Amino acid sequence: MTQGADDNSVVGQRIQEKLHFYVIALTFTVLGLSIQTSTFGHSLLADLVELIAWLSLLGSGLIGLWRVEGTPHLYDLYALRSTYDTRAQGLRKVESQDVRSVTSLEDGLEHPIGEALHNAVASVSIIDEQLKPWQNTLKARYRWQRGLFVAGFILLVVSRAFLPASTIVDGVRAFLAARGA
Repeated sequence: MTQGADDNSVVGQRIQEKLHFYVIALTFTVLGLSIQTSTFGHSLLADLVELIAWLSLLGSGLIGLWRVEGTPHLYDLYALRSTYDTRAQGLRKVESQDVRSVTSLEDGLEHPIGEALHNAVASVSIIDEQLKPWQNTLKARYRWQRGLFVAGFILLVVSRAFLPASTIVDGVRAFLAARGA
């Protein structure tokens, strides 16, 4: 990648990290405000829906924290993969210049270039195998976090709108009954 692409990637990553924290903060803020402003006793159904909304928002927030907690491990694996990939690229370049052996940084010994290149490529493959489950896990956590947040928010709106909606419906019924009589 070029320097400009690397800079853009870093900027994109930082924006994404800020968004993750913003969504988690928003989730707990909505949960806290809904708990503080709740009123129960008007309707059993509305009360039940509100409690389910709280559980959904709480689940979303906790899963979001759990996802953020796992993210540094993923970035560590990406960094390690990049190190071995860069090493393999360097060894290929050196191999093309008819160099037959290289000194290992790990043990300080001379190793054939083919062996060193094979080890670097194998390390990239091993790390790729470790990355896949982590990527899938974090994606699944994100889907659950997002789904629970949306469900919790919708359920909260429904529970809060239930009393005004039923009052309007009762008013319309009374109006229609008075007109018909």
